[in-house]
Amino acid sequence: MNFFVSSGVFLGFVVLGSLAQGRFIHPGLLHSRWDLERIRTAVAAKKGPIFDGFKILEDSPYARADYRMRGPFPEWGRAPNIRKGETESDALAVYQNALMWAITGKKAHAERAIHILNSWAGSLKKVSGIDGVLASGLQGFMFVNAAELLRHTDSGWSETEAKRCGQWFLDVWDPTIEHYAYFANGNWETAALQTRMAIAVYCNERQMFEETIRYAVAGAGNGSIPHMIVYPSGQCQETTRAQHYVQLGIGLLGCAAEVAWNQGVDL
Repeated sequence: MNFFVSSGVFLGFVVLGSLAQGRFIHPGLLHSRWDLERIRTAVAAKKGPIFDGFKILEDSPYARADYRMRGPFPEWGRAPNIRKGETESDALAVYQNALMWAITGKKAHAERAIHILNSWAGSLKKVSGIDGVLASGLQGFMFVNAAELLRHTDSGWSETEAKRCGQWFLDVWDPTIEHYAYFANGNWETAALQTRMAIAVYCNERQMFEETIRYAVAGAGNGSIPHMIVYPSGQCQETTRAQHYVQLGIGLLGCAAEVAWNQGVDL
């Protein structure tokens, strides 16, 4: 066992030993309650760089309260592509509208996000394709983050609908990513990791959350922290392939780390 793997195993025991046994913190995925208050304050004061970022979000066509939904569908997938573009579009829209609602308090954004979530949760039964791990890992994360924001703010989303959505995440999205992707480079697994961790928090699944933490610090696949960064210089597996793949993998791992951080775990 090399130094990085053995260190990861040790760190796994340390992290799990320090996990709080109480309830999860909500909202607690990409955006904590403190994060949202900080953003609202900066936006109200038009204080950069937060306000500058907000303006970019506000100008996005996916953040519009009158966004026209392109789904839902009973199945979507990658390789072969089945309703891929439409699903990616709706995933962006549900997250961006939920975030706009959480920042601005404008109900129209909450209503649009709720409509998209409820429609998809009542229709999608399967995520398919050779690249199904990426499909669930990338787009699933947006759906879960939207649901977390809506459920734990005064959005008007009923708890019955929120619970149904949680079961949908477990029944439809998680089966594609629950075994990660041992056969692929790290981007696939970091995509799976961020979404599994997010689903665990949203659904208050403590055992599932702890499993994702163990995998992050000592997993056998290429998306765990010891295997993602493979050279002392900081280079990743895909450094000589193309830099945007490297940046994606690190970004996805950063999203998983943010979710863990908001639950009191420092990866």
